[in-house]
Amino acid sequence: MRFLGIRLLAVSVLAGVMLPGDLLAVNEQPGSYIDGFLQTYEEALSTGNPFLLEPFDPGLQVFRPLLTTPWYDTVDRSLIALEGVQVTTVKAEDGLYAVSFVKVQEDLLVDGMFTRGVAGIRVEVRFQEGKLTVLSHRTFPPKGAVAGYLSSNPRTWREEHSEAERALFGGLEDLRDGDLPGAEEELEKAVLLVEAGDYPRFLMGPAYFIGMCRFHAAMLKYKRGDFQGAAVDLDAALRVHPDFPAALNLRAHVHFGEAEYGPALDLWRRSLDLRPDQSDVREVVELLSNATESKNRKFKDLLLSLMHVPPSQAVQLLVPSVKDKPRHPVLVPLLARAHLGAGDPEKALEVLDSSRLVGKKLDATYLAARMSLKLQQPERALELFEAVRSLHPGYRDVQVFLVFLYASLGRFQEALAQLDDGPGSAVPAAVLAALRGRYYLMAGRFLDAVADLREATRSRLPSRLRGEVAYFLQRIDRQGR
Repeated sequence: MRFLGIRLLAVSVLAGVMLPGDLLAVNEQPGSYIDGFLQTYEEALSTGNPFLLEPFDPGLQVFRPLLTTPWYDTVDRSLIALEGVQVTTVKAEDGLYAVSFVKVQEDLLVDGMFTRGVAGIRVEVRFQEGKLTVLSHRTFPPKGAVAGYLSSNPRTWREEHSEAERALFGGLEDLRDGDLPGAEEELEKAVLLVEAGDYPRFLMGPAYFIGMCRFHAAMLKYKRGDFQGAAVDLDAALRVHPDFPAALNLRAHVHFGEAEYGPALDLWRRSLDLRPDQSDVREVVELLSNATESKNRKFKDLLLSLMHVPPSQAVQLLVPSVKDKPRHPVLVPLLARAHLGAGDPEKALEVLDSSRLVGKKLDATYLAARMSLKLQQPERALELFEAVRSLHPGYRDVQVFLVFLYASLGRFQEALAQLDDGPGSAVPAAVLAALRGRYYLMAGRFLDAVADLREATRSRLPSRLRGEVAYFLQRIDRQGR
């Protein structure tokens, strides 16, 4: 699997240093097998799927730490290159070899930042009877690196970075330390250096780098009230990197602050198209859509006033209006959300139930289902989610909730039926395969369970599911022995 069509860099040609007579007595050479292992290693690291390494590491005894690290869940795409590969003989008669290389890893994080890591790797393998098995995997600082650097935290400010990169990293460090003037100075410096031709060795290219610098500089200006300066930086960021949700969201906020509601709504919608999982942006889009489409000035002003107030204040603004219109299809769900945001799910559910909208209107029914689940009322939550599906079969993440609710109530065949209905828009195929495997196992359908669990290992999974899938596969394997 390659993220976003970006091809991984080719593995360097093996710089073998084995001497004549050091190889195994058999005619097979380990070089091609090691080549295959290194290519799989690249793909496993780039996709966050260490299950790909299972043919070389039975039971994933060596690479098991990769299953549980939360870091992979923050990476949107990752590029791996292995450099300076060397293979040396450890013990020829036992087929033991050491494979050493430098791993260069560049990652785009889901919050819009990127990191680069350089780590030295030494892997010991055994080659026997045409099979390569990994025995150990050790990470160490490459020559000249800072002490204690590990590839699982791919950040370094070493000399290898361009001056522009060091300025960006320094600015972000100042930002974390609360030095906002220092951060802004460093970020502006990074932009000027790149625009002057000091291109970073970042694989995503200078356009993306400029977009990152401009976005963070705009964020600082926005926080201190310089909306015009923030708009200039954001427009520059979006010219070079137009598909950047965080920049789109911030530019929409600037438009909204200047009462330019149409452009703000357009940008929030674009951001939501790029990242549908942004539930906060979805609610803003719904709220602003209702406001801009309304011809009632009082109603429009009320909705616009809710855009940037805390939940407790939103409750105070909405209660009088809902009292006058207790069945309003827009205001009632807004009041329920405000109660929920203020930490009062019981009151939120009370508002929804008294409105008589639950079971008839989509948004109210969905919110009531979520509230029931939060209040540990699984039977009622299940009934309400089923009602949502009858109103709108593909609405949000209803299918996921139905699967988990049926399973939590011990109704595994019905949970499986939900999965067999086809993937919901919010459920990745690999996650569905993992869930199917889990519930097939609980329902006693072991052959189906193995097939789906194996399918799930071929794609990227969240860390919790990775560990769960590995556990189930081990459990099935032990039962089969």
